[in-house]
Amino acid sequence: MSYSRILDKQMDRLLESTTHYVLTNFRFGGTGLGLSICKQLVHLMGGKLQATSIFGEGSVFEFTLPLGRVKMSMDEVLHRMAPFHGRHILYLDSQYDDTGAADLMRSLGLQVSVTHSQADAFRISFEKSFDTVVVDAVDFVRPVRSHAKLSSLPTVLLSKSGPIKDLNKSLAELGISCIYTTPTNPVDLYPPLITALQSKEEAAKVDGMPFDVLLAEDNPINRNIAIKFLKGHHHKVDSVENGQEAFEAFLIKKYDVILMVCPPNNYELIVGRTNACPFWI
Repeated sequence: MSYSRILDKQMDRLLESTTHYVLTNFRFGGTGLGLSICKQLVHLMGGKLQATSIFGEGSVFEFTLPLGRVKMSMDEVLHRMAPFHGRHILYLDSQYDDTGAADLMRSLGLQVSVTHSQADAFRISFEKSFDTVVVDAVDFVRPVRSHAKLSSLPTVLLSKSGPIKDLNKSLAELGISCIYTTPTNPVDLYPPLITALQSKEEAAKVDGMPFDVLLAEDNPINRNIAIKFLKGHHHKVDSVENGQEAFEAFLIKKYDVILMVCPPNNYELIVGRTNACPFWI
């Protein structure tokens, strides 16, 4: 990550709680807790977080962690994958993968249908049901997330080794469950797959129990993450950007749940009129 225009005298306090600078000609939101939380998490894992800056040019934040290689046998991997044996994976392999990714997924006990175009992936989605979609390019994620038969399924991006364009945007705004690169092996491949399959299983638990949710969140990335999560659990979501808009939406429609970062000025009015409606802050 990089921040611009941080003075030397500010660097000493930058990683402390609630340190938040509003710099000339720049406006940043937030509570000032992010870097402090990162520092604490890194320290808990035995690592170190450092910051360097050149005023007027930019800043660099980096951390080191004492990580070792995880040794796990194939038997252990299959034991962890056992609850998901036979689950169906739709693999959109547009680049004709030559690293054996499909066979690796099959070796984990999964049933894999491979297609080489978006059109074929959409066609086969009407012929059988799937539990997770695996794509090999970011460009396929948005169409998949918009498709009637695939929109509620977890999506895993399994791309060739190398930098992934707009990585944070891909995860946050497009709703990708996991990102991994090929070539790979069963020990490395099973975690992203099991994460996606587990999220599908959790979503299935609330089938038939959808809520009408009003979400108030001013940060577009956080808002999109929350919407994807809630819709993935089959809830109906209306989103607004602030408390005033939330109050106006509340006057028009009845909601089961209202999710808000902080209460609006007319919080008491909402609570008084919703009675048992949960109001989560």
